[in-house]
Amino acid sequence: MEKVTIEASIDQVHVGQIYTMVSKVPEYNGNRIESIEKLPGGLTNENFKVTVGGNAYAVRVAGKGTADMIDRPAEDNNAHIMAKAGINPPLFYYDPTTGDKIDAYVDGKTLHVPDFSTDEADTYISMIAKKLHEVHNTKDEFKGKFDFFEEVHSYIKLIEKNNIENYDGHDKVMEKLADMEAVLAKNPRPQSPTHNDPLPENWIVKDGEIFFIDWEYGGIGDPLMDLAAFSLEVGLTDEQEQLFLNQYFGRGVTDKEYAFILIDKFVNDVLWYLWSPIQIFNGKEKEFYWDYGLNRFNRCVELMNSEKFKKYTDLLR
Repeated sequence: MEKVTIEASIDQVHVGQIYTMVSKVPEYNGNRIESIEKLPGGLTNENFKVTVGGNAYAVRVAGKGTADMIDRPAEDNNAHIMAKAGINPPLFYYDPTTGDKIDAYVDGKTLHVPDFSTDEADTYISMIAKKLHEVHNTKDEFKGKFDFFEEVHSYIKLIEKNNIENYDGHDKVMEKLADMEAVLAKNPRPQSPTHNDPLPENWIVKDGEIFFIDWEYGGIGDPLMDLAAFSLEVGLTDEQEQLFLNQYFGRGVTDKEYAFILIDKFVNDVLWYLWSPIQIFNGKEKEFYWDYGLNRFNRCVELMNSEKFKKYTDLLR
């Protein structure tokens, strides 16, 4: 019998979980695992490239504590809808209790922030804008609701319940958050299917097509939040952001739409800075996650104190 090639850094617990998952997929029809490799990235889960019967698959082992933060049955539904539409790669297995899953492995180019400083940046930005527009206009029924304010409040409850350390100045941010929540209550916006975590590593380019992966936070929500989040995650320049929004809307963005996007940038950073100490509480590396959250905390404070933020949000009062 041929030996299975397993990357040395992968622990036996994960190997066992991968074998258990693969055994539950009828499509494998008894084919054996040939190799297991660890995939880079992933702040919440562990991801692996697993070769079975000569074909490669992306296997996700869900992270500890994620059941408290993620609606797994909703992700199951939404990821299948996106796979059917060809937006997510084909999906072979999903466990709605744990969040473990198996997708087809796309042997393409996973995007990273530096890719948006290359000659291909405008092409990537245009592809992503059009794909987000497609997601937001999906007709199949998404399950779950992703309201960033509700998520923020749930994270605050977790932090307070467990006496988790938070960042100095958090109270001032919460005052501004309450103010923005009141502003948005006067300005209800259409809701649609959304992804809510469109960081560069969730986009894979292959043969002129682009795939959008990882639907953990997907649900019915504010489509402009996806635009705000993508701009933040990539660090788009003003010129790139204008291209991105023009490609998405098929026209120039209005001042009111831009005001909503600025608020969404603020709320997005609030959510992820709160998420960071929760990851530390759940056993993740403190130095990395604390610094990650601190960067997002500092950025949201800078935005909320800026003249631009006041100028545009005053349009909604």
